[in-house]
Formats: sequence, structure tokens, C-alpha cells
Amino acid sequence: MASLQDFREKLAQNANRAFTEYVLIIDEMSLDYATGEDGTLVQDEFKVVTVVFEYSGPNVITMRAKRESDEGGRQISYLPWKNAHAGGISQARLTGDGPQYFSTSQLTGCRFTIQYDDASRQTATVLHLAGDVQGEKKPEGSATRDGLEQNALSPQAKPTLKRSYSIGQMKSAKFKEMGVATGTKLYYDGGKAAIFGYRKKSGAWTFYAAEQKFGLGAGLVNLTTLSRV
Repeated sequence: MASLQDFREKLAQNANRAFTEYVLIIDEMSLDYATGEDGTLVQDEFKVVTVVFEYSGPNVITMRAKRESDEGGRQISYLPWKNAHAGGISQARLTGDGPQYFSTSQLTGCRFTIQYDDASRQTATVLHLAGDVQGEKKPEGSATRDGLEQNALSPQAKPTLKRSYSIGQMKSAKFKEMGVATGTKLYYDGGKAAIFGYRKKSGAWTFYAAEQKFGLGAGLVNLTTLSRV
């Protein structure tokens, strides 16, 4: 029977099956916004936050910020998105310090980029590039995100250590995948995706996209190897 416990058991046994049978939703209202000085909601900055997971039928797992009344929880590093009005890009550095787990706002036309410092993958710069920048989900929008990405990353960074992933129902888009050694980019005409990463015992960071389409889980993509799990 579908439940949070069933999801956790499947996740331990077969992660791709778990993210095919279930959909992971990132609760952006509790995670991406903070109350400004004037009392209005503003887009928050990169932060460490404690999250909890909730099940709602028939197949939805929601990750949200922990409330005072909640028990338990898991501490993660979280990168809120920035809309075009706020610059269209948010970024963070992930190292061997801080929480072992990472996540960012749900991708619905946005791009998530990883730039590893070196082959050890123990340090990475991560970017969330907004889907509502000039050109939005059209090829022109992809070019805008290219420019933001280029300005944010070191010119000395090795292209083979970069990973870029976009998703978001672009009607004119076609599935496009390029190998890690040659292009490091993957674009997919899907629905949306939840992004998460974790730091292994070796210190290396690995990232995944849990895809969704038409309200159903669509499996898991390893963003470090650019391959389906």
C-alpha cells in the first residue's frame, strides 16, 4: 500500500522504481521564501534548513520546511530559485562542510548546472537558472541562461567537469543528450523535476533529478554521469 514508509523502503531497494511509483514535490512556499523587513515575502538565499517528508494520496511525497510541531526531520543545504526580476540565477558552493544532503527548487523550465572543481568531485559550484528569464522556455531563453551560466562560472573551469540539466515541457524541444566527455548537457522535453544531491563517504558529491510527467513519476537521472538510473 502506498505510504511514506513504502516510498522509503522502495528508495532503499530500487531508487528508480521509487521515483517511478511516487512523485516528489518541493514545497517552495515553505522553503524558497522568507519574510522581508516590510512583512512581505521575498525570495530567500542559500541556507541550511531542516525538512520533513509527507505522503498524500495517491502517489505524492512532499518535502517541506520543518514546523515547530513536527518531530524528526533531516538537515539539508537548500538553494532557492531567483526569478528574472531578482536576477534569474542563484548559486552556492558545496564542499566537505555542512549537511550531507542538498536540494533546490523544483525545475519547471529552469536549468540546474553543476561545476566540479576537479575530478574528485568533493567541491562543486551549483547554479539554478530561472525558466522565466528573457526568452523563457524558447531557444532564446536557453541562450539567456547560457550567458548567466558563463558569467557565474570560472573561465578556468574544465568543460568536462560541468553538468547542465533542463526540463520543462518545451513544445519545440527534442530529447538531446551529449556525453560527459564532450558536451556535459542534457535537455529533456518532460514535465518537471526535483533535484537532490548527497555527499558520499569519499567526500564526492553526486546529484540526481527525479522526473515527473503528467502527475506521474518518470524515473531518476544521475546528473553526475548524465545517465538514467
